[in-house]
Amino acid sequence: MNPHPAPPHRPAAARGAAAVLGMVVAVVVALALVLAPSAAAQATTQTTLRVQGMTCSGCEATVGSVLTGLDGVSDARPDRSTETVAITYDPARVTPEQMIQAINTNTYYQASAADGSALAPGAAPAQTNATIAFWVVGALAVLVAGVLLLRHARGRRPAAPGPEH
Repeated sequence: MNPHPAPPHRPAAARGAAAVLGMVVAVVVALALVLAPSAAAQATTQTTLRVQGMTCSGCEATVGSVLTGLDGVSDARPDRSTETVAITYDPARVTPEQMIQAINTNTYYQASAADGSALAPGAAPAQTNATIAFWVVGALAVLVAGVLLLRHARGRRPAAPGPEH
């Protein structure tokens, strides 16, 4: 007598469903891996701040240096003639308010939003299409994993007792 009986044979339909679910998981994981880098790459936005007091190229260099020293600022182009600085940044890592504070704290110049207000409008991190797609793919992955776990748990239930012989 075999001490380890063979597991019950799974019907072909169950094996096919498991294969389909496995393929769905593989596709979801692949999409997540493809979209994750693009979410970071597309997360930059631009804003313009007003900076009063810049009178020379040294002033521009100081403001640009302070801004590009912030985590999330990829480019800063100060212009003393218009008293503005055009900034490209990642809104998930830095806000216009933090940029204004950095200029006002670390230089002799006075920064504000382009309209002259103390705080920049729309400072909340922007939701890009790539970010939304990343969260949708993540939610699908969780859903598929839940379905797989439920199917696995259902397959491990003890068999219903049959009539005794």
